Amino acid sequence: MKQIQSGELCIRSEGDSMVFSIGEGAAATSTRVADEDLPLIAEFIRAHNEARSNRRRGYRLDLDQLRPDELSQLRVTVSSAEGTVQVLPADLSVTGIRVQSDTLDADPGLKASIELAFEDKYVSLPAVLVRRYDDNTRFAFHFPEIFGDDGRLKPPAALTEILYALESLWLDKNLDLKWNLA
Repeated sequence: MKQIQSGELCIRSEGDSMVFSIGEGAAATSTRVADEDLPLIAEFIRAHNEARSNRRRGYRLDLDQLRPDELSQLRVTVSSAEGTVQVLPADLSVTGIRVQSDTLDADPGLKASIELAFEDKYVSLPAVLVRRYDDNTRFAFHFPEIFGDDGRLKPPAALTEILYALESLWLDKNLDLKWNLA
């Protein structure tokens, strides 16, 4: 297969790279992607597809793929009637978070508050523990109040800003592309 087309997007193979084009004729805008970057793009698409069929309605950002110094800037705290525990984030989406902790002792159904802080941004979100994994050190929380009365996502601006900042760091670390399709 030398080329695929989806709407105005055309992807074609050219030598040791692929060319992504949007539009047609003289108005088309293109960018070349080196073969060594294709596995990262494939992983990004795979994760997107997995997120669509996932229990969460938002794309999961795998935080372990950030640089350690960047990940250490994200501070996550779980507060409940049981107390407050600082935890390590594993992945984050607009609808939930998976964390690791050797000290958190909680069962599914726990109502908690998740505090996220990154750079100068901070948000506190009501959360419910939905899963505790087999080793009892990994926990998945859902943010039920992210949804409006109409069932659509309505995340707080600070959560969206934190996610965008983390996604930008992930892309910067994992992709060495110069996209300018605007």
